[in-house]
Amino acid sequence: MKNETGTLIFASSDKNADIAYASGFRSPDPFIYYATLTEKAVIVSKLERGRAVSEVKSDLKVYDMAEIAAYDGKIPSWKDILLALTAKFADLQWRVPSDFPLREARILEKAGISLICADKPFFPERQTKSDDEIIRIIQAQRLAEEGMAAAVEALDSAKIADDGTLVLDEMVLTSEIIRSIIDIEVLRHGGHATDTIVSCGVQASEPHNAGAGPLRSGETIVIDIFPKGPDEYHGDLTRTFVIGTPSDIAVKAYNAVRQARNEAIKLLKAGAVPSEVHERADQILISFGFETTNENGTHRGFFHGLGHGLGLNIHEEPSLSPRNSRPLEVGNVVTVEPGLYYPEWGGIRLEDIVVIRENGCEILTDCPTDIDPGNSKAK
Repeated sequence: MKNETGTLIFASSDKNADIAYASGFRSPDPFIYYATLTEKAVIVSKLERGRAVSEVKSDLKVYDMAEIAAYDGKIPSWKDILLALTAKFADLQWRVPSDFPLREARILEKAGISLICADKPFFPERQTKSDDEIIRIIQAQRLAEEGMAAAVEALDSAKIADDGTLVLDEMVLTSEIIRSIIDIEVLRHGGHATDTIVSCGVQASEPHNAGAGPLRSGETIVIDIFPKGPDEYHGDLTRTFVIGTPSDIAVKAYNAVRQARNEAIKLLKAGAVPSEVHERADQILISFGFETTNENGTHRGFFHGLGHGLGLNIHEEPSLSPRNSRPLEVGNVVTVEPGLYYPEWGGIRLEDIVVIRENGCEILTDCPTDIDPGNSKAK
C-alpha cells in the first residue's frame, strides 16, 4: 500500500489559481507542478524554461519536458511526461485538485497510478494572505478605483434628455459605453478588467446582470469592477448611483445597504463568525423594512452572501455566508457587499474589501460612497 502522498497539478496559471500560487509562474499554457517529500518542481516546455527559471518561487526546481522523458527522436507529449514523472516516484500516490483534467487522470489511473481528488480548498493556506499578497490586492483595488473614477466623471458630465435617457457628447450613454470607459481606464493603468457590471434599473435587480442599453435618469445604476492586477491578484469594488432625482424607495434602500455595510465592517475581526456577521447585516436591512422573500421563484431583498474571499480568484474562501461558521483568521481578505434587489425598480449594492486583523479589520478600499456621482469624485 502506498502511504506517501505527493501533490500534482497540471494546468495553466491563467486558469488555475492553485498552480499560480504554488509555482509563482505565469503561463497561458498548461504545465506541471509537483511536490514530494524530497522535491518541489515545475515541468515546462523548452520554450518556457528560461523564463520559468527566473520567475518561479526560489524553492522550486525547473525542468523542461526533455529532461523528464527521453526524446527517442520525438518531442514528448504531456502524457509521456506524466507517466515518466509518476514512474520516477513509483511509491507515491498523488493528491490532485478537483479540476484536474479527466483525460490525464484516466491515463494515470490506467497505468496503475493512485490519485486522490482533494476537497476544496486545495491549498488552505491561500485563505490567509501574506503582507506581499495584501499589497498586490491593494494595487488591484486601486485599478478598480481608477475605473470607478472614470465612470463617475462620465456619469456626472451626462445630460438628461427629454425622454429621460442620459446623453454624453451628443451620444446616448449606455451600459456598454460606461463599461468600455472603465475597462480602458483599468488597462491604461496596467490592469485587466473583464465582465464589468454596469446595470441600470430593472437589470440591476439581478446581481450579476452585466447590463445593456441606455442608462436612464432616476434609476439605480450598479457598477461592479473586479480587475486583475499585473501580479494576477484581484480587486473588487461596487458602487450604486442615480442621475437626477432618485425615488424615495431607492434612497431608503441605499441608506439601509450603506448602514448594513458599515456595521458589518465594524464586526469583522479575527474570531468573528461569518454567518453571524451576515445575519447582523440582514437584520439591519430588515429594520429598514427590507425583508428577503422568494415568491414563485422571484427573489426580492438580500438573497446572496455578505461577501467572499479575494485573491488570485475573484471568489475564494473564506466566504461571509450564512452557511459559514468557521471563525475568521488574521490575514483573511474579504469583500463586504450587502445588496437589495427588487424587479419592480432595480437594485442597490455597495462593496469594499477589508483585511482581517486581530482586533478589527483594515479597509483596503479608498473610494467615496454617495448615490450622487457628483459627490463621489475622489477628493
